[in-house]
Amino acid sequence: MGFDMATGERLWKFHVIPRPGEVGHETWHNEAWRFSGDMSTWAPASADPELGLVYLVTNASTVQSYAGHRPGDNLFGGSLLALDVQTGERRWHFQIHRSDQWNYDLPTPPLLMDLTVDGQQIPAAIQNTKQGLVFAFNRATGEPIWPIEDRAVIQTEVPGNFTSPTQPYPTWPEPVDNIIVDGLTEDYLIDFTSELREQAATILNGYRAGGLYVPALPNTYEGEFVNNAGCLGGGNIINHPPTADPTLGIMYNSHRRNCFAPGFMRPTNGVDRDNPNYPEPGEGGATPNSTPTTGTTVVEWLPGGGGGLATIDGLPIYKRMNNQLTAYQMNSGEKIWSLPVGQTPSEYENHPLLQNVEVPNVGGAGWSIQMVAGDLLVQTRALSEGMAQIEPDASLTLNARDKFTGEVVGSVPLPAPGQYGMMTYMHRGQQYIVVQIGSSRVDYPGALVAYRLPN
Repeated sequence: MGFDMATGERLWKFHVIPRPGEVGHETWHNEAWRFSGDMSTWAPASADPELGLVYLVTNASTVQSYAGHRPGDNLFGGSLLALDVQTGERRWHFQIHRSDQWNYDLPTPPLLMDLTVDGQQIPAAIQNTKQGLVFAFNRATGEPIWPIEDRAVIQTEVPGNFTSPTQPYPTWPEPVDNIIVDGLTEDYLIDFTSELREQAATILNGYRAGGLYVPALPNTYEGEFVNNAGCLGGGNIINHPPTADPTLGIMYNSHRRNCFAPGFMRPTNGVDRDNPNYPEPGEGGATPNSTPTTGTTVVEWLPGGGGGLATIDGLPIYKRMNNQLTAYQMNSGEKIWSLPVGQTPSEYENHPLLQNVEVPNVGGAGWSIQMVAGDLLVQTRALSEGMAQIEPDASLTLNARDKFTGEVVGSVPLPAPGQYGMMTYMHRGQQYIVVQIGSSRVDYPGALVAYRLPN
């Protein structure tokens, strides 16, 4: 909704679940637009005052593990929306993923930068995703700067469920981690020793390996695979958003690798419903598998457990890539550097199967959070309580990094781990940096710490 800033009068309302006659309504089958909800935006918005556009990102609709009650691509779920700020009219949109069942809501607003691509100046909107994909658009028109392809993905085998036959993949820039496009192949298996690689390959052969859009199987599945297996490269970048230097066209993205096997789905026999006041079977005329009425969502399948990718005595079968920080030159779309943040957790290095094995630094716990400030990239680490316990000796520092190489050129201690982001401002000719910090393991459960740069 849009409001008059001075009076609070509502000026317009845009339906992110399109109603009859609106663009995208045809993507909601089974009349699901009537009873689906929770189409939210978990991130702030971006705005271009000169174009008069506001850019919003959305998540999926109700029940993100099953889409049988809302078949179709479900526009404008999982989308980047450009709305006219004066009228609320849609200027353009792009659906980043369709019929979401993986909780792949877009967790960060697009970065707005002016780029020069092949000699042409382009007002750009760069959308980063949980999956680890990087989408680049002309923010005035919505045209992709580089081609985006629809690629076939594994389809659901859960009776009554719906998966979109294809999903969009940018051809450029390359993702933060190519495993999400390649899938969990043997190239990504742990290979510190030949024995470990052989065991990992044996385990992998039992799975149907895919990339990002791997659906859960029914708990009645009796096929040739143990389970499906997929991989993520980005992560929940709500709390470690990417940042950019618009003068240089460089973007910095924090990410980590995670491969998984989704849990199996169990049938509900029509009992479990989104509306707890809906009559049980046999009460008030309701029957199992009945068609939902207005205001009611019948969910025929729910998560039933049994997920998780098999390990080798606790070691993941894939090469770990923990806390990572990658820089892109967005004028060309090329990665210019990528490096681990922190040190490999000791529970990994000290594993009995890795004794006397040289383990490369795969990055530490937590996430990298960063901000461009003048000539430097200012960066620290966010550590949740669980991650802080895994790595209790993590060095807590605020770092200045070279923007072109990622090298740390200076550090100051932090009294507690970072928690979300940073800000900087000038006051009486001096520059300040403020960091959100907090942890119960020190005396700062939640606080701000400010630093003043020398003259």
